[in-house]
Amino acid sequence: MIGRHFMRLFERGPIRDVDSEGRSQTIGILALGSMAGIVMGAALGFLLFRWNPLIGAIVLGIPFASGIWASTEFIVRNAGVVAGQIYTPSGGSTPYLGELSQEETLIIRGLLDEAVEALEARARDHPNDPRAPLRLAELHRDETRDLVEAAAWFRRAAAVPGIGRDAQRQILRELVELCRDRLGRPELAAPALRRAADVHAGDRLGHWATSELRALREAGEA
Repeated sequence: MIGRHFMRLFERGPIRDVDSEGRSQTIGILALGSMAGIVMGAALGFLLFRWNPLIGAIVLGIPFASGIWASTEFIVRNAGVVAGQIYTPSGGSTPYLGELSQEETLIIRGLLDEAVEALEARARDHPNDPRAPLRLAELHRDETRDLVEAAAWFRRAAAVPGIGRDAQRQILRELVELCRDRLGRPELAAPALRRAADVHAGDRLGHWATSELRALREAGEA
């Protein structure tokens, strides 16, 4: 579901923090492992081939050290992912303002009107939390089939202060596809694209929004 997919983008900060906390220890482990690999290579070269220890350290030790480095880095990277899944099984970090569990329960029970009211209240009370607008956009697009209302909530979600550029770009892409392909009214996406192009002029998001606007104009759609 798109709302849950976007939440992973919004809520990853603490996971990176967990990974960075062990970075100094990782460097120490890598240094010791590399030294051990070089010593091992020197010893094996001498014992097996009667090489000078320096030759063994170069010929065998460096590959050993490289292997230890690569395997340790691989373990560390995946450990961060596993830690995120253990401590934040929903795919994100500590949520903005609590999970939307009550609203999701209403949706599962088929009480869509009540769910819409609850999500609208959440969006009104917490304007800096993008999750309620996104869930409303998804709900109207996929359940109530009110595509105009869905587009309005996508626009609102894209305008939430502090939202990341990658998340904003994905929201805007969904908005463009909804308005162009399903509504047949791509002009409804133009204001949000113009805002992104102005606010993010000079960066990748701004360039992308400008390109999307240009494509709409060239197609005579906006």
